[in-house]
Amino acid sequence: MQLARNQYLQAMGIQVWHLRETLPGAKHVSDVDLGTLAAIPAVTHESVDAIDSTESPNPVAASVLSEAAVAEALTAAIPAQVSPQTAPTEANIAPQQPVPVVAKQNVAIEENPEFRLASIVFPGCCVVVTEVARQAVEPIAKPQLTFLKELLLSMGAEIPEQPIITLFNWPMLRTAGFDQSAAAASEACQAFLRGQKSKHTLSFVLLMGEQPGRFMLNENSSFEDVKGRLLQATEQPHLLSYSVDKLFEKPMLKSQLWHDIQPLRVWLQQQE
Repeated sequence: MQLARNQYLQAMGIQVWHLRETLPGAKHVSDVDLGTLAAIPAVTHESVDAIDSTESPNPVAASVLSEAAVAEALTAAIPAQVSPQTAPTEANIAPQQPVPVVAKQNVAIEENPEFRLASIVFPGCCVVVTEVARQAVEPIAKPQLTFLKELLLSMGAEIPEQPIITLFNWPMLRTAGFDQSAAAASEACQAFLRGQKSKHTLSFVLLMGEQPGRFMLNENSSFEDVKGRLLQATEQPHLLSYSVDKLFEKPMLKSQLWHDIQPLRVWLQQQE
């Protein structure tokens, strides 16, 4: 047993140490015959790896394995071959039962809106609220402002030289406790428009873009159904059409804008 233990240790590269003198109180160890040890066939590294790959105890830490135990461990490390009779085929595989699929209902979840509006007040004339790009450095460019002035002049409106521009961003706050829903956006937009109208003397309101029409008008219809209609509000009429950005992106829509503002143009002529 001692010889087999030394053989395993040498095969794994572990040096076997022998005491030169007996320690006090130590048990007596018989001398090892080195000639007999050399005559024993050495264990190959493959067999050691096979022993280590099994779930058997470590041969160094556990008790010394006998030759029969080594053979049993090597046999257990080799995977058993599957005979052709027991190999699974399409015929002897039991068909799997179909897993019932539960149909999920498509529930439309409305996301919180995000948009940016620009209020352009022409004191003594009107207020124009148009949808603008949220990340634009210059929300209203000089050519766009010139276009709005020329549009109002073509309608017969008298405008001052310097308009007042105010930006409105939604959501106003990006905090967990702040209501960012569409209903809250509608209330905030209408309050913003009332504030703009209360500060100045205005004759009418021109809304430009889908977001101003959606959140500043108490209309349940779509943008295409509402645009071009003169909506009599409490004091000033409101009219909806395309945004300034949309008109500059697609110049062909300017003819549609001119068609949409005709009811407002007729109303202004009646006020003279």
